Amino acid sequence: MPGIRWCTDPQHEYLMERLDNFIVARQSGRKAQKRFWSPVFKEYFTRWPLLPELVVVQDLDECVLEKGYTMTEAERKVYSAALEKRKEKIKTVLRYQMGKLVGDVGVSSGKRTAVTKATQHFVKIRSRCHQQAEVYYSLNKAKVDAAFEQEMADRKSSPGDEDGESEKESDEDSSSESSEDDEQRGGSTKTKKRKGEVHIRNRISRRMLAEASEEERQEIERIIDEEREDRAAQAAQDAVLVGLKRPPKARQESLQNAPGFMVANAQTLWDTSAAVTLQIAVAPDPLREGKLWSRVIGFGKGKDDLLFHQSYPNFQDEFVSPFYQWARQHIFTFDTPLPVVSPEDIGTFPDQQVEEEEPPTPSPEPVEAPACLSSTAGEDSRSASLPRLHRQSQWNRSVPPPPPPPKT
Repeated sequence: MPGIRWCTDPQHEYLMERLDNFIVARQSGRKAQKRFWSPVFKEYFTRWPLLPELVVVQDLDECVLEKGYTMTEAERKVYSAALEKRKEKIKTVLRYQMGKLVGDVGVSSGKRTAVTKATQHFVKIRSRCHQQAEVYYSLNKAKVDAAFEQEMADRKSSPGDEDGESEKESDEDSSSESSEDDEQRGGSTKTKKRKGEVHIRNRISRRMLAEASEEERQEIERIIDEEREDRAAQAAQDAVLVGLKRPPKARQESLQNAPGFMVANAQTLWDTSAAVTLQIAVAPDPLREGKLWSRVIGFGKGKDDLLFHQSYPNFQDEFVSPFYQWARQHIFTFDTPLPVVSPEDIGTFPDQQVEEEEPPTPSPEPVEAPACLSSTAGEDSRSASLPRLHRQSQWNRSVPPPPPPPKT
C-alpha cells in the first residue's frame, strides 16, 4: 500500500497548482528555480505557519506563539531545522509528481544531452562484469578498509595537506547554494568526496591484488567466470520473455514509466524533425484482472493553445473508443486472464492499489490522470503556464468505453 501523505489535502492541492510552473523552472535553469521557490515558500508558510505545529508536537513551548516573544538560541535552532526539513519535503513532493508526468529530471537546461529516467527504463544498457580488483575487495573487505583508513589518516596528519583545505573551502562555498544548484552542476561536495574515496579504495584493492597469492587469483577468476555465465543466461531469458510473456510485476514497472517515455519520444521527434504527435496506448492492466490500461499522450499545441485531442470534437468516441475496442476484440482476447501482481508486491509500487469499485464511465473529453489530481477544467486553467508544445492528457480506464451513439 502507498505511504501516508505528510501534508493535508489543502496543502497538497496548493502544491499541485504550482506543479506546471515547477516543471518550467526545472527546464529553465538554476536562476529560474531560485525565483520559483522563494514566493512558493513565502506563501506556503503564510498559509500554514510551522510554529503551531512544533508546539503541538511539543518540540517548542507555547510561549513562542506569544506576540513579541524572542526565541532563544536553542529554540531558533529547532525552528530552523524544522523549517529546512519542511522545505525539503515540499521539494520532494513536486519532484516526485514531476517524475510521474515526464519521467523525472535528468535533462540538461541547455541542449537535451540527457534522457529522462523513464526513457532509461526502456533502454537496455549492457553492464560489464566485475573486475578482478572489485572481486578482491568483496572477498577481503575488512583488509582493504583497514588499509584505506590508514591511508586517509596519514593524509590528514601530513603537513600542508591541500586536499583538506580545498574540501573545507568547498563546503563553505556550497553552504550558500541550494541542492537544486548541486544537481545542475553535476553533484554536491559530498558526492565528489565520496567518488574520491572510492577511487582511493579501488587503487588500494589493485595494489593488494598484485601481491595476492595464486590461489586467491584463481578463486577470483572462477567468480568472474560464473558471473559471465549468469549474465549470458539472463540475457537469453530476457530475449524470450517479451510482451505478454513477461511477468506482471515487470509489466507494471514498465507501464509506470510509459507516460514519461512517450512524452520523451514526442519531445525528441519535435526537437529533431518538428513533428507533432498523438499516441494512444492500450495494454493489459497488471493490477486488475481482465482489465485494460490506456493512455493518450498529445504533443504540439495549435493557435488556440490546445492539443489536437483537446480541440477535436468527440475525440474519445471517434478515435480512442474504436482503438480500445479493437485491441480488446482482436489482441487481448484471453480465455484465461493474464496473471496480475501479487498482493504482497502491490505495495512496492508508489501510489498504486487495487480498486474494488469500477471507475465511472469516461466523459466525452479526456480527463487527466489521477497523478495530476485535477479535472479537465483544472487542466485548462493550468495549461497556460506550460511550454506551448508540452502538454499531455492521460487517464486510466478499467471498463470498455461505450459505443458511439447512432447517427441520425
